[in-house]
Amino acid sequence: MALRIKVEREEFDAAATDGYVYGELRLQGIIYVYVELGTEREFISQPSDNPNTEYRIFTNCNIFFAETEKQVDEGDFAAEQRGETVIIYC
Repeated sequence: MALRIKVEREEFDAAATDGYVYGELRLQGIIYVYVELGTEREFISQPSDNPNTEYRIFTNCNIFFAETEKQVDEGDFAAEQRGETVIIYC
């Protein structure tokens, strides 16, 4: 299952294979993340996707999790997951 990461427009537009983005994983609360992007694939939308939202999908990504934006900026991560599929959206 892919993790959906909300990113700012600038991050979304600049995202590329083997690049990176900063964003938010929104579950029951907000978790701040730094994502090392893997390979971009063609995104196939689902009926539940918002038609006013743009999406991109990347495979084999490394995700680093933090409780605050400051921790992300400082590289102070609480956890990480490697080899994940990520959908970024804005």
